[in-house]
Parts: sequence; structure tokens; C-alpha cells
Amino acid sequence: MSDQTIFMPRKKAGYYIDDRVIEAIKAIAARTGQSANDIIEKLGFDYAKMMGELPPDAEPLKGNLSGGKRANSGRPKKSENDDRSSSEKGETDE
Repeated sequence: MSDQTIFMPRKKAGYYIDDRVIEAIKAIAARTGQSANDIIEKLGFDYAKMMGELPPDAEPLKGNLSGGKRANSGRPKKSENDDRSSSEKGETDE
């Protein structure tokens, strides 16, 4: 693997795709234990190499580099010492 593949991030993109293709990719993903995204990325990567848009020696990114869950992100966990109700703390259910 070249150093070039290590620092290339994945980007979120949305495309309109034939429903039959989407369902086929979902079925393949379920059967093979891969994610639909992994299958789409592999197909696109292989096709881009075949069409000369990526160099023949290019290698796909490895692992889940989409960001994922970050430590300390989201709502703070309720501490064991905090046994007051939401109304006692001045919080409302909106």
C-alpha cells in the first residue's frame, strides 16, 4: 500500500440509482456479510481502474475511515450521583 492511500478521506455522496440495483446490492451485502457501501466502493474502484481513471497499482482504502463514533460525543452520560428528576433540575420535556 502506498502512502498516498493512507491520507485520502472518504466523502459522503448521494446518487440516484435504479431500485433493482439497490436491492441487489443489499442482498449481496446480507449474503456476504459486507456493507452495501463496501460493495459499491469496490465496484466503483475496480471500474475506475479499468477505465484508466485510477492508476493500475492503486489500492483501495482499508478499514472504516468514515469517522464513526467519537469518544465523548453526544449527550453526556448521567452520573450515579445525579438522582434528581429532570423537573428538579429545571429541565423540561420539549
